[in-house]
Amino acid sequence: MNATLTSGIIHKLNRSQQRIVLAESCTGGLVAAQLTSIPGASMFICGSMVAYRDATKRDWLGVAAEKIEKYSSVSSEVTLEMASAALSLTAEASLAVAITGHLGPDAPKQLDGKIFIAVACRDPKANGTRALIEDEHQLRSGHREARQVEAAERTLHVIEKILDKADLTPIGD
Repeated sequence: MNATLTSGIIHKLNRSQQRIVLAESCTGGLVAAQLTSIPGASMFICGSMVAYRDATKRDWLGVAAEKIEKYSSVSSEVTLEMASAALSLTAEASLAVAITGHLGPDAPKQLDGKIFIAVACRDPKANGTRALIEDEHQLRSGHREARQVEAAERTLHVIEKILDKADLTPIGD
C-alpha cells in the first residue's frame, strides 16, 4: 500500500480537523489497518466496524433487511446506509466511509469485482447527515488478495478526494 497516501490522509484530517469512522465489509479492516499504521492516527481515526456478513450489517449497523433483500449487500444503497449508520453510532466522528463489494470467487457475474464506497458527513444545519459521495468501481481481475488491496487503495483515494474538496465542518463546530 501507499504510505505517502495514508500519511497524507492523516495530515489532511489534522488540517481540516476531521475525525473519521469506517464501516468495512470486503476490505476486512484493511483500510483501518493502513490508516492506523501512521503515527498520530489515533487523534483522527475513531475506529472501524468490519461488518462482513449481512446479519452483521443488520445487527451492528441497523441496515434494513428489506434493503439488503431488495438491492443486495453489494449495492450503493446498502453502502450509504452503512456509512450513515457508522456516523450516527460514533458521536466524535465528523465523517464516515463505508465499503462493500464482491471480490470472488463465486460472485454473481454482474457483481464480480464490483465495489461500492459511500461517504457521509455530519450536517449541523440539517441536524443530521448528508452523503458526500457514492463511488462504484470495477476492480481488475485477479486473485482475491490483490482485489482486496485494490479495494482498500480505492477507498483511501476516495477519502483523500473528499478531504481535498468537501466543505466539511471541523470537529467542535
